[in-house]
Amino acid sequence: MNLRAQDLHFTRPGFELLVPAFSAPGGELTAIVGPNGAGKPTLLHCLRGLWRPSGGRVLLARRHAAAPGASARARRRHRLPAAGEPFRQFRAK
Repeated sequence: MNLRAQDLHFTRPGFELLVPAFSAPGGELTAIVGPNGAGKPTLLHCLRGLWRPSGGRVLLARRHAAAPGASARARRRHRLPAAGEPFRQFRAK
């Protein structure tokens, strides 16, 4: 399932995120990199539907993935893994 964002725009006091195009092909690992304060977590929150962008659209499998209501957002947030959880299988040697 492909995840795409087109002309994504998110604002809050003192901060503005503009993403002209974003694409994460299904079944592949995608990294989001940038300097501190660039909006990496903000982009992820908008892509997951936890925050509603002020413009643009997010598409999941070519369907518009509008930000859901409060109860659906709570369910999505509840399913997020705890910090470090995805990496517990890895051990330093």
